[in-house]
Amino acid sequence: MNSFLIVGGSKVEREEKAKNLAGDVHPIDTTTLVPDPAIGIEQIRELKKNFSLKPIKSKQKVAFVIEAQKMTVAAQNAPLKTLEEPPGETLLILTSPDPDLLLPTISSRCQIINLTIKPEIKPEMEDLLKHWRVLKQLFSGGVGERLLLSEKIAKNREEAIEWLKIQMILWRQILLFVTDCTQILSTDFADKIKVLTKHLSTKQILKTLKNIEQTKKMLEQNVHVRLAMDNLLLEYPTLSQPD
Repeated sequence: MNSFLIVGGSKVEREEKAKNLAGDVHPIDTTTLVPDPAIGIEQIRELKKNFSLKPIKSKQKVAFVIEAQKMTVAAQNAPLKTLEEPPGETLLILTSPDPDLLLPTISSRCQIINLTIKPEIKPEMEDLLKHWRVLKQLFSGGVGERLLLSEKIAKNREEAIEWLKIQMILWRQILLFVTDCTQILSTDFADKIKVLTKHLSTKQILKTLKNIEQTKKMLEQNVHVRLAMDNLLLEYPTLSQPD
């Protein structure tokens, strides 16, 4: 099989694995597609046309589709025949954080290479406290305040994803405290979380965590950032006494 999908690890690690997998290939026989901000069907069509030509200075032609989950739906449907029956002198390598971020028809036609996912890096306490203050505002804020925050966060896709990652860590800490677990980041932070145990149920926390995770995946799939963030923040719990 000449089609591979590299998942897991970090973006840098996936790209490094892709280069190693391709081996020594002359640049003239290499094509790299990167999202800007997405990968469209015209880029895929051009790639397929390029694959129909024989390699010039290498044994095979190689194409990298970086962060393939950011291909549009039309673009993902376009290369199915190529993925299933790639020309003999070609190698197609896709990278993505998770195979589930791609259409099943894409991942099923590729040989999947799983990289080890490293443990989540703990954020600085300053970042957590900043997010904590935002969370308190959200708990007591109305629709207008939540939409204003969404507008601010949604200006940049990558920054919005990073914001969601820290929110996820924060909500996990809240869950750990509510369920009497001991794996909390710090005693000082636990004191700040403690008051929420009177207002938040385990069900609310789990629902919010699920919503954050789904929103993060949506943004990685090139869904409209503002719309996704609006929906998420409007779903956050409303508390009358969040202090």
